[in-house]
Amino acid sequence: MAEIIGNLQAVPAVTQVKGNPVTGSLLIFFDPQRALTKQSTRQVLAVLKVIAPNLTSLQVSQYLKPGPVTPGSPAPLAGSIAHFFGILNTTVGNALGGIDLKVLLPVTLFFLGIRGMISEKATPPAWYNLLWFALATFMMFHPIRTPGLAEAEALHATMEEMADLGISD
Repeated sequence: MAEIIGNLQAVPAVTQVKGNPVTGSLLIFFDPQRALTKQSTRQVLAVLKVIAPNLTSLQVSQYLKPGPVTPGSPAPLAGSIAHFFGILNTTVGNALGGIDLKVLLPVTLFFLGIRGMISEKATPPAWYNLLWFALATFMMFHPIRTPGLAEAEALHATMEEMADLGISD
């Protein structure tokens, strides 16, 4: 893995390479202005042929082509929807003295579930589905960090550091 990372870093268009020997994954950062040259494509292909012998130059050039959205950023429509609901959530929270949609939605679903449980007239959805959805929504909006999760994240970070240093073997 270290040899492949070193060879990829030698390609002028590649700005950074991160490898994880535990998962066998490679993350290649590149300069899109320089990555689309035939020489860069050939160099990356030559390095990756070691681990992916069936890889073609066409596939490499497709991978090196910059996309319309940068990784990690939401798509334009998703960003607009998130922005709209963010403003709506803030407005509702300000109007109700701090009680925002993150609280109102699960509470509403909870009471709809209770109402359905009592009346048993409302068939879709079943009362237990609404209760479960209310709990899941509340937990999603109010995540709690457990010690187990923190320990797992610390172990993962340590393994990443070891992989970066080449200590894993």
